[in-house]
Amino acid sequence: MAAYNRTCLKYFIIILACALVVPVNHVSAQSEEDSVIEEIMVTARKKEESLQDVPIAVSVYAGAYLEQSRIDDVSDLLAQIPGVGYGQPMKSFTPLGIRGGSSQDDYPGADPNVAIFIDEVYLGTTTALEFDLLDLERVEVLRGPQGTLFGRNTNGGIIHFITRNPDEELRARASLTVGNHERLEVSGLVSGQIAEGVFGSLVAKARDTGGYSKNLATGSMLGKEDITSMRGKLRFMPNEELDIIISGDYMIDNSFGIPQDFLGGQSQLMRDLGIPAVNSLDEVSQDLDGHYDRDSWGIAASISYDLGVGVFHSITSYRDYKNEMYDYDFDGVNGKSSNPLHSAEAFPYQNTEVETFSQEIRVDWEIGDRIDLVTGFYYLDQKNRRDEVLNPNGLPNSEASAWTVVTEEGADQLVNSNSYAVFFDTTIDVTEQVAVFGGYRWTRDEKDGTFFCHTEGGFWCSNVFESDFSDSWEEPTWRVGANFHLNDDIMVYGSYTEGFKSGGFTGAGAGNFDGEGNPTGEESVKIPYEPEFTESWEAGLRSQWLNNRVTANITYFNVEYKDLQYLLLNATGGGFQFNAGNIGYAKNDGVETEFTFRITEDINLWANYTYQSGDYGGGASNYGGDSFDGNRLKLTPKHSFAMGGSFEHQLPNGSTLRLSGDWSEKSKFFFAEDNTPDDSEKLAGLVNLQGTWTSPSERLEVTLWAKNLLDKRDKTGYWDDFFQWWLRYETEVDYIADVGDFSPPRYFGATVTWHFK
Repeated sequence: MAAYNRTCLKYFIIILACALVVPVNHVSAQSEEDSVIEEIMVTARKKEESLQDVPIAVSVYAGAYLEQSRIDDVSDLLAQIPGVGYGQPMKSFTPLGIRGGSSQDDYPGADPNVAIFIDEVYLGTTTALEFDLLDLERVEVLRGPQGTLFGRNTNGGIIHFITRNPDEELRARASLTVGNHERLEVSGLVSGQIAEGVFGSLVAKARDTGGYSKNLATGSMLGKEDITSMRGKLRFMPNEELDIIISGDYMIDNSFGIPQDFLGGQSQLMRDLGIPAVNSLDEVSQDLDGHYDRDSWGIAASISYDLGVGVFHSITSYRDYKNEMYDYDFDGVNGKSSNPLHSAEAFPYQNTEVETFSQEIRVDWEIGDRIDLVTGFYYLDQKNRRDEVLNPNGLPNSEASAWTVVTEEGADQLVNSNSYAVFFDTTIDVTEQVAVFGGYRWTRDEKDGTFFCHTEGGFWCSNVFESDFSDSWEEPTWRVGANFHLNDDIMVYGSYTEGFKSGGFTGAGAGNFDGEGNPTGEESVKIPYEPEFTESWEAGLRSQWLNNRVTANITYFNVEYKDLQYLLLNATGGGFQFNAGNIGYAKNDGVETEFTFRITEDINLWANYTYQSGDYGGGASNYGGDSFDGNRLKLTPKHSFAMGGSFEHQLPNGSTLRLSGDWSEKSKFFFAEDNTPDDSEKLAGLVNLQGTWTSPSERLEVTLWAKNLLDKRDKTGYWDDFFQWWLRYETEVDYIADVGDFSPPRYFGATVTWHFK
């Protein structure tokens, strides 16, 4: 009872601290009507319309909310999105799951289940997901398959980052942030009219921190950030019909230190080697510090022309991403191998390069007053290369040290992907209250590439070889549904949507033998995993109450997956292997709820809750032989809850005080299909608070903020079976050496912003 009372008290304090909002849609609260929730406009269906009229499960986060809440990058945002599960074992890999659709395979050519778009441009890979959020208009999160409306197909959902376009309004500001852990940030923005019909904007941000985890082995501070990001836009509007936007962005990340927390205490082997036990997440003891050298840039041209009966769109983009990761210490211990020149186990080097060209041609038609039609063609050309070097050397007296391996085993993989698609989506207003909608998409994906094994070893390469592979897949998918407005404030809808994700190849298991006698080595990399299919049923309510002082949006969904793709590192029979393939069947059903409350002119509240009940229901249909029947879907928390609020009040001297906060929780979810108990995490009580004073002239803003106020350290990645075998001492065959990656600690600081007017 005492523990229960403490929990209730904790929640009460948090709710009190957060009784302060920006609504679930997170749009700034001030509206012309004192006590009415401001209407949220979205473009989820390729036209501007009220969120309350959209028959799709959409969450919206306004740019103003993101800035006011110190949501600086993608990781900050993911905690608040209803039902989303995620991990981040390294900055170059952020697996996501929406409604059970997720992928842990970040190898070249693997397609994510959750697609990331920036201004309608497909980002292409989860390896490039960790970036700063700069001058956003809003973020729209669409749950479920969306292939009939967006260029690239998706099974789990879409996260669409929409940046602000320059216009006649002159906007200019500069900010300085200081905080604990030697945090220093500077940012600047200028946007406005350059000449008649010509507009431009430029935004830049640099962030530097001093790290948060001490490496006892080297004396270095790990977790340091050194990131610079910028984006520029030129907009040409020679007449009312034509709108041309050319945009470019650049990011460079030289962050230092990749802390690996050893979770196994201290074994006899570690005592023999003098390796200390580390029991604090603020300290590690590992051979190598690790660091990143990431850079990405992109350019896009968007042309919109009003045809009179619709709008023609051409979206052309090229993106280039490169990530070099050095000295990634997998085992997380300060122990050298039998060769004293090498760490026991590490990635000395991993290089990922992704080049993406895409072209979308689309026409958004308006046929009379009752029919909206979207028709489009999409083409994607992506070249993805990964070069990896691994030191698979066991500690002295461990089983791995007696195994014949080659130091610095090397493997490269190159995959070329081409995707073609035609799609359409239409909405027909049968009456003023009733509308029907539907869409169709045909997709063809082609992939070919080469896997290189440069040295004979035991992890990737059972022998030296160069192996080519290729395959193609095509599939039609559909969407159909209807919505009914009961009155001006209540709309209900139902829909059925199909999703498709092409097959692919993974070189992860190139050197492994499996227990079923399937091909390995040179032949194994030629075996594709099969495409993945989704059938999604959805029913929703969009409602406003009490003269638009309350909104309540509720969605029920049922999703069935066929041939769900997976990649799993598995230790069997005294050895290890990567198992890759397809799970025959999986399902997920649940309820998503989102509420906003306009309490007074000054006070707003929001809350969301998602329940999911998803599990696997079919064995693996490719090599590996795993069966996950009855296991819970990975990256799928059963319960997700977030709430927040804001209080904004004008002081007697004309200045403004704004207090805001949010609280997020997600119940336990697993990082992999096998549901290993330790290979899981829950997001327990992530609290962020902000307080902002704005001068009477609105030129000066001073913000005090705290992120992760309760200093919760959540697991973002986990390694178990591989290291259990790798570090096993000959006399301690049951010893488990677990290694985890954890989220950063509490950050707090102050931000001063000057607006030029």
